[in-house]
Amino acid sequence: MSQAVVLPAAVRARVLALAAERLSTLAEDLVPLPVRPYRRFTARRRAQLAAVPLAAALEADPAFRQLVGEGLPDDLVAAVRGGVSLPAAPPEELGAAAYLLRPPGWQGRVAEAAAALADRDRVAAGAAEVSAVQRLTEQLEAVRAQGRDNAAALAAQLQAAQAGLGVLRRRVREAGSRVAAAARALAAGGAAHTAPLVGPTHAADPADDTELRRLAARLRAAEQALAAERTATRTRAREDRQGEQIRRRVLLDALGGAAGGLRRELAQPPLTQRPGDAVAAAYAQQDVAPGRQGRGLDDPVLLEALLRAPTAHLL
Repeated sequence: MSQAVVLPAAVRARVLALAAERLSTLAEDLVPLPVRPYRRFTARRRAQLAAVPLAAALEADPAFRQLVGEGLPDDLVAAVRGGVSLPAAPPEELGAAAYLLRPPGWQGRVAEAAAALADRDRVAAGAAEVSAVQRLTEQLEAVRAQGRDNAAALAAQLQAAQAGLGVLRRRVREAGSRVAAAARALAAGGAAHTAPLVGPTHAADPADDTELRRLAARLRAAEQALAAERTATRTRAREDRQGEQIRRRVLLDALGGAAGGLRRELAQPPLTQRPGDAVAAAYAQQDVAPGRQGRGLDDPVLLEALLRAPTAHLL
C-alpha cells in the first residue's frame, strides 16, 4: 500500500464527492462492504454521512480507488498520468485526480495542489482585507461628509438664532428708552406740568411696562435656547470627533493588520539597505550643510539641495 499523505481540506472534499457520485454506478460486489449501506442515499448525503468509511476504503482498497478514478474526465486522467500541467484545472481537481489515479510522483502533484490552494487562499484573504479597508474608508468619508453637513446646518441655525436675539435686544432697548424718556419728562415737568402729563404718561406706562416685560421674557428665553443649542452643538461635535477617532483607529488597525499579514505571507526580510545608499558615496563628498554654505535655514536654495539628497528624495 502506498504511503498515506495528508490531503488538503479542499482536495479531500473533492475526493469524497467523486467517490460518493461514483458509488451508485458501481456494482454492489465492487463496493467495499463498509460503504455499501450508503448506496441508497443521494450523492450529497453519502459524502456527508459516509465521509469516514469512504476515506478509509479509498486509502485501503486500491481497486476501489481506481474504479472511482475512472469516473474522472478523460483529459484530466491523461494529463495526470502523463505528467502534463493543466493551468485551467482547479487545484483541488488536480490533487483529487492524482490521489485517486496515483501515477508515479503523485505525492508531488498533491503537494503542488496544496501549494496552489494555499496561494489561492492567501490571495482571497488579501482581497478580503483590501475590500474591508476600502469599505472602512468609504464609511469614514461618509461620516466626515455627514459631520460637515451637520456642522453647516448647526451654523445656519446658530446664525438665525443670533439674528433673532439681536432683534429682541433692540426692541428691549427701544422700549427701555421710551420708558426712561417718559420718566424724565414726568420728573422735569414739575408741579406746573403735572396735570397735562399725568394722563398721557400714566396711560402709556402700563403698555410700555408690559411690552418691556414681555420682551425681556422673550430675550431670556432666546438666550437660554441659544445657550442650550450651543451646549448641544458642542456635545454633538465632541461625539462626532470621538466617533471619527474610533473609526480612524479601526481603519489604521485594519491597514496595519493587512500590512503585517502581507509582510508575513511574502516573508520579506528586514530592510538592510535603502535605495539612497546606492548613491550615498557620491553625495558624501558634496557640501550640503547649512553652516558650510553660509545660508539661512529658510533659504530656498538650501531646501533644494536637501531635497536632492538620497534619503530626503526617498521620503
